[in-house]
Amino acid sequence: MANYALMNPGQYRLPNSFNSPTFQGKKYEEDFVPFKTIRWKTACINERKVYAGNVEIVTNDNVTKLLPDTIFKSDLGKFDRFTEKGRIDVATGDGEDIISLKTFADRILEFKDKTLHIINVSGGKEFLEESLKYKGLLNSQAVCHTDLGVAWVNKNGVFLYDGRNIQNLLEEGAKRKILPSTWSSFVTNSTQVAYFPAKRQLFIIKSASSSNGNMYIFDFPTKSWIQNDAKFLLGSSSAHQTNIVNYPYSNQEEVVFGQQDSNDIKVTYWQDSASVGVIDIQTKDLDFGNPAIQKLISKIYITSKYAQGITLKASTNGAKDFGGTFNSNNQVTLNTTSLNSAANWVISEHQITGINPDTYSIQLQLSGTAANAGFAINDISIIYRQKGAR
Repeated sequence: MANYALMNPGQYRLPNSFNSPTFQGKKYEEDFVPFKTIRWKTACINERKVYAGNVEIVTNDNVTKLLPDTIFKSDLGKFDRFTEKGRIDVATGDGEDIISLKTFADRILEFKDKTLHIINVSGGKEFLEESLKYKGLLNSQAVCHTDLGVAWVNKNGVFLYDGRNIQNLLEEGAKRKILPSTWSSFVTNSTQVAYFPAKRQLFIIKSASSSNGNMYIFDFPTKSWIQNDAKFLLGSSSAHQTNIVNYPYSNQEEVVFGQQDSNDIKVTYWQDSASVGVIDIQTKDLDFGNPAIQKLISKIYITSKYAQGITLKASTNGAKDFGGTFNSNNQVTLNTTSLNSAANWVISEHQITGINPDTYSIQLQLSGTAANAGFAINDISIIYRQKGAR
C-alpha cells in the first residue's frame, strides 16, 4: 500500500469496504430538552445568558415545579431556552427565597431575604464566591444600579458593591452618620431606592404606598446625607407608585416612575428644582482630628447667599443642644446668628461669646425657613486653638 501511495499521490487503496456510521443521516438527539414553560420573579443578563431566579417550570411531562431558591441560566445567545443543564443551586432549603438578581462585571448578586450570595460567572463557569449574612433584601425595589456598582437598602444599612468590596454608606471609618435606631425605624417592607445620574445621588424613599413622602438622599461626590420630609408625596394615603427606573431613551436617564392618579397610572419624572421651605442643616460633631484634646473656639465664618430667614446655632461635646444661650454646659452663645441675605457671596462672622470651657468638639446647625430658593452655602471655617496639657 505504501508503494501504491507513492506512485499515486492522493489515492489510497483500502482492502475492505467502508461502512457508514449508524448515526449518519439521523437527527442528533439532545440529552437536555427545553422546559415546556418557565416563569420567574427576577432575572438579569450576563455574558449573553439570562439568569432567572425564583422560578416556576413546567416540564415536558406537564409536571409543575416551584423553585423559589433556584436559578436557571439560558443557553448562550438563546434567551428563551432553559434546560435542566442550566440549573444553579447556590443554597437550597435554607428557608429564604430569591428576592432579586443583579449583575455587575462578572458577578451575579443573588439577594435573598437575609443573605447575599455573590456568584462568579467568569469563564463561562459559575461558582459561589461569597455568602454574606444580614445583607439581604426586604423587597425587589430596594436595589438599583449606579455608575459605581450595585446599591441596596435594608434595616442594617445602605450598601454599595463595586465589584470587589461592599461598603456601608451609613458608616465612615469608625463613625456612624445615621444612628442604627433611626435608620431601622425609617426603612419599611416597601422602601425603594433609585439613582439620579445627573447629580450622582442615591434616593431612598420610605414607602411606595405612603403619603408622607419622607426620603433620604446620599450624595456620592461629597459622601453626605440629606433628610427630606414630605418631598416624595404621592397625593393621598391611598395612592401608590410603581418601581423607580432610569429612563433609558434619554441622555440624562431621568428618574421615572408610575404614580396613581385616581384610576389611572401617570408617568412622572423626578423634579430636581430648588424651592423655598423649612431647612435644618446639621454638621457632624467636629473634633478637628483630636477628640481627646480640649479646644478654645473663638469664631465661625460662613460664606453664603440668599440666606434670609436662616440662623446659625452651635452645641458642644455631642450634646445636640442648640438652645442658643449659654445657660448649660454644652450650649453656645454667638454675637450674631444671622447669615448673608444678599444675592452675591458674602462672608459672615460669628464670634463666640459663651461656651463650655471644657470643649472637645462643636456641632453647627443652620435652620429656619428659606425665603429664597437660591439659598446656598459655599464654605464654613472655624477658628480655634488647642489647649495645652496641664
